[in-house]
Amino acid sequence: MLTLSIGIITRNRYHDLIRCVTSIENSIDHCITNGGGLSIGELVISNDGSEITVKDIRYTWKVIEGPKKGIGANRNNIIDNINGEYILITDDDMEFPVDFIKKSLEKLLTVNRNIVLTGRLKDTKGYIIPTEPDFWGYRRIPIDISQQPRGFSDPVTWFPVNCFSKCRFDDSVTYGPTEMDFSYQLRFNGYEITYMPELWAIHWGENRTSVTLNKAHMEFSRIYYTLRRYHSWERSTLNLLLFRILELPRLTVALTRKMGLKGILLAFHAFVKANVQFERGKHSMERELEDTSSHSII
Repeated sequence: MLTLSIGIITRNRYHDLIRCVTSIENSIDHCITNGGGLSIGELVISNDGSEITVKDIRYTWKVIEGPKKGIGANRNNIIDNINGEYILITDDDMEFPVDFIKKSLEKLLTVNRNIVLTGRLKDTKGYIIPTEPDFWGYRRIPIDISQQPRGFSDPVTWFPVNCFSKCRFDDSVTYGPTEMDFSYQLRFNGYEITYMPELWAIHWGENRTSVTLNKAHMEFSRIYYTLRRYHSWERSTLNLLLFRILELPRLTVALTRKMGLKGILLAFHAFVKANVQFERGKHSMERELEDTSSHSII
């Protein structure tokens, strides 16, 4: 018997949320009906938007008010309000196949409690496997399952609850690839990522924020996470120096070609904001790393 808990982060996408909740409940029912040995811990919705009432559902979902600071803080809000042995933190625009919980449980019952189990996403173009960041921090490199993966797919990943005493999502990131930094935290603290291609879910949504604002958030988070990666996790002074020297001119040229003058301003703003945020948090990060100096990247 294994206790699984599920959290959903949401913001003003009620119909998407209900579809996600319904698919999870159907998957829970399927697992229980087929003798999966499942114990449900908690089902939590962290709401970063306007007030919602979750109706016409079969299980009890605890709806908590989100911090309204973005995706990183909202994920941490789930962590702070949920228990269980393994936790899935997913997004409101996901839809899960009926056998998702059963397949997850069968695998989790066979692994150690330092294993993070991840799957893949499916959209209108097909399946999307987890990726790792390249030098610039873009998630372009498919994970190599023959090696220890450095990436996972956020909405279809089961975390052992004990990892959250050492690993947290970054509250300063409003929108972006939270898994990029979190995967390095996990590996630094001795956790292993296991990829299970049979584990998948449908990603329906497209972010409705303006394209420019969305791009600004994405570039900021990518630069910020890459600075943290070279400084804190890979400890590469050379890569950190090269990235800081080359990234602004590279990004400026790339965005100017796409957006004109607006691209220049966006590149400058994202680069400066990411570096300021990195410097603010660098000393506290160094203290945290000293506390876990007995660990090293796997």
